Amino acid sequence: MNIGVAGQFELHVYDETGELREHRPMQPNLITDTGLIVLMLGRSLIQCILGGGDSEPQKADTKLTTPLANITYERPGAVSPGALYDKDGQYYSYNSALFRARNTGTATATVKELGLQWVGGGLLATHALITRGGILAPITLQPGWYLDV
Repeated sequence: MNIGVAGQFELHVYDETGELREHRPMQPNLITDTGLIVLMLGRSLIQCILGGGDSEPQKADTKLTTPLANITYERPGAVSPGALYDKDGQYYSYNSALFRARNTGTATATVKELGLQWVGGGLLATHALITRGGILAPITLQPGWYLDV
């Protein structure tokens, strides 16, 4: 039997009035070594964090390359469990949660990387660059704008 795990995220950028400004479809999100431990222990991912670094994520990463200042993070609501389903003899399941990050500074924030942290110590459980078609493609958050992951 083979068991695998993968992470993906989708991005929605909103302005200060709540108008959708940009949407990015599902992208890969590397599950770090810490993330695998978190999953095995059944722990919760508590916070999304944003950064400005462009180093390729590695499985041993425990923090973002360059965390961004002046970003306020909201804790996710309930995790939405997905049903187990069969696709060509392979069984899949998924969970999803909404994480929100808001630019509370007075300057534009350029978001190039993101990660999810877990409750036990703020170590990265996932780490990803924000791309479009496999090429680094940062997202710009104007003051007051927010990003839903």
